[in-house]
Amino acid sequence: MIWEDVAGWNEQALDPVLDSLIRIRKRAYAAGEYIQGIDVTSGWSGAGATAAQERRDSLEDS
Repeated sequence: MIWEDVAGWNEQALDPVLDSLIRIRKRAYAAGEYIQGIDVTSGWSGAGATAAQERRDSLEDS
């Protein structure tokens, strides 16, 4: 790499990649909030409720 390579670099070339990463981050954040808002304790009982709560807890912790 030489100085001309650095001087001629176009930082706008990264804009599409950065925009995509920002969109992905926002979707992941929204999904995390949705998971945290799931309430499986509202009268649901039994093995299914236990499994759902355990899975929700593991997703929240990850």
